[in-house]
Amino acid sequence: MCGLFGFSGKNPADVTKLRWLADLNESRGRHSTGIYVMKNNKQKSAELYKEALAADAFIMKNEFSQVTAGAITVQGHTRAATVGAISKENAHPFLYDFRNDGGTVAVGAHNGFVIDEVPKGTPQYSKFGFDKKFDVDSMLIFAALAKTGDYNILPQIEGGIACSFQMPEMYGNTLFLYQAAVRELHFAMSPEGINYSSE
Repeated sequence: MCGLFGFSGKNPADVTKLRWLADLNESRGRHSTGIYVMKNNKQKSAELYKEALAADAFIMKNEFSQVTAGAITVQGHTRAATVGAISKENAHPFLYDFRNDGGTVAVGAHNGFVIDEVPKGTPQYSKFGFDKKFDVDSMLIFAALAKTGDYNILPQIEGGIACSFQMPEMYGNTLFLYQAAVRELHFAMSPEGINYSSE
């Protein structure tokens, strides 16, 4: 079980609310925390910051305040490691760039699981043209989005999925939320924008 949290709006996110959402989701995963932010509609404004730290320590670091200042889109994640080592590299959100291979950029965070072997024995990663299993099962989702440039592939990925993602080269700072199977993902609209959270 992991936690998703974040914000999307026309004006900058309320950093106090982001801290509260991250802290609220810490109960869903203490192994690592990460955020991906965009400060305008261009990929060049994006920053990815993640650490193998619980949310309560992560949100107190200076980098958290610096990265989130002025952010109009924020994807956050608290990880309970199930597949893959506990490390900064295995912390969500994950960013993949397949622009040199006919794809695009995709970045996102996931709560749930991805089934490696489907019942007929075909590895899921091979369905999307990858030749090996990923270190973290969630990585497949965002690598497949970047490689195909098509979010309609999400129902083809078997498992339990709630995720946030962006494809900034194609859709600017548009934030997508996707939920399949029984995975909690709540959101609230306000004049400032949308806040979302697993808790």
